[in-house]
Amino acid sequence: MEDLVFKIGDFAQLGRVSTKMLRHYDEIGLLKPAFIDPSNDYRYYTADQLPRLNRIIVLKELGFTLRQIGALLDDALPVELLQDMLRSKQAEVEQQVATEQQRLAQIAARLAQIAQEGRQPRYEVLVRAVEPIRVAAATTYVGSEADLPVLLEVVEQYLAHHRIAAAGSPIVLYHACDEAEVELELAIPVDRILPASTGVCVELLPEVEQAACLVFAGTDQEVGAGYAALAQWMEAGGYEIARPSREVYLQGGLVQASSPRHSDQPYVIEIQFPIAPLR
Repeated sequence: MEDLVFKIGDFAQLGRVSTKMLRHYDEIGLLKPAFIDPSNDYRYYTADQLPRLNRIIVLKELGFTLRQIGALLDDALPVELLQDMLRSKQAEVEQQVATEQQRLAQIAARLAQIAQEGRQPRYEVLVRAVEPIRVAAATTYVGSEADLPVLLEVVEQYLAHHRIAAAGSPIVLYHACDEAEVELELAIPVDRILPASTGVCVELLPEVEQAACLVFAGTDQEVGAGYAALAQWMEAGGYEIARPSREVYLQGGLVQASSPRHSDQPYVIEIQFPIAPLR
């Protein structure tokens, strides 16, 4: 019994694709017609070509490109290579799902902010990577942040001694916090390797793959609201903070010990919380 033969339109209807798509598959060699009438260039397909068309459709739905599909249609393709290609696509889709889940969490966090504030959020939280940076730094264990101006003065005197200028905004790192004490590190970016000295070391702050960042502009009395917004965003998104957190002083805020800042003086900082999903 001869195979059933279909015109391109009928075959397209059977396969639930367009005739334009069938012509494209023909052009790139994925699915050529069983024969072409030389008198009118009409394309004809047979019933036994439907399984190949269906496989193309399924592989497209799995997210493979047409070039990848061409390789996957090869019956001589080793099973191991076929499995590798499918596992690679599986990992790619899993990453896409994780990205979308993160986006969903961020939407949920924004909805929670709006519900609490009754308006557009005052503070925006941006998730981004923080690049590694070389710094000159001094560390102290204190009961409050009162020693920060002293640390600043120590590091600035160190830079002055080596006759170099800061290569960026000052950074405060919070390594540990509890009721008894806070381990603080004040770091100033530098563009070269320098020798360590008493109280100051030169180190490379590591890259942070994902940090929740919030820019705060205001005074000491208001900064708590910025931290609260960031904490709420993390809770709604299902994140925990991975120490150390950072404050990057973009404008004002840190001054010499000989001229301490007043609590009503405005400043601008970026609060950076390295984040990780809650276990």
